[in-house]
Amino acid sequence: MKTAEFFAENGYTSPIDALNTPAQHTFNVKGKTHILDIFAQRGQTQGLASMMATWMLDRPHWSDDDLGFYPVKQRLIQGATGEDDSVFLVDVGGSTGHDLEKFLVRHPFDSFPGHLVLQDRAEVIKSIPENGLKSGIRATAHDFFTPQPVQGARTYFLHSIIHDYPDDRARLILKHIARAMKKGHSKLILWDFVLPEKAVASTLSALDWEMMSFYAASERSESQWKTLLEDPEIGLKVNGIWSYSQFDQSVIEAELA
Repeated sequence: MKTAEFFAENGYTSPIDALNTPAQHTFNVKGKTHILDIFAQRGQTQGLASMMATWMLDRPHWSDDDLGFYPVKQRLIQGATGEDDSVFLVDVGGSTGHDLEKFLVRHPFDSFPGHLVLQDRAEVIKSIPENGLKSGIRATAHDFFTPQPVQGARTYFLHSIIHDYPDDRARLILKHIARAMKKGHSKLILWDFVLPEKAVASTLSALDWEMMSFYAASERSESQWKTLLEDPEIGLKVNGIWSYSQFDQSVIEAELA
């Protein structure tokens, strides 16, 4: 309801500052409070996590080999080495662990070496009930704008994270992960939206608008993703993009160049 008013006051240009979007205009906190902190202050953090989990119900999961989505066994499990204490996959910004739970349904612990790590903001991790995660998933508080503490994992996984941020903030997140990766071993998996270069579906156009209104960010096309990930400051190379349908998110695989 406040979006038109925001644009009228800001010259009808897309916001470039995550602290100055229609969200901050609505709550009168321009330059002060990020939308995620607004959610936290209003007691909506758990609601956001529940919404994300519900939104993914009955959608194809990125790790479902049988559907012909991303070939986890071929691309991640084969060739993976490590002891029981090694880390096979880090879910960065993984909320309360719904993606890891679904991953384990398709790929149980005895099918790959090591354990899984769930990372998110401290208040999200604290909201997980005791014994709410399967044994073998280790939950830790982590701010992904700071150095990644898990070094040399086989997989660093981010679901709908990078699309929340403009390029400068996205580069910072990716730099920290790239610095933790082991060349020839670690892979970065992004499960996110990849827009066509033209004729974008209305669903994706609406999500692009949402990213702009809440985060001063945007959905990205394949060429924009490659430009971002293969920035020399980050040092990654894109190995491929796997899509299940034009409406659902795609899987982007990258590794150190």
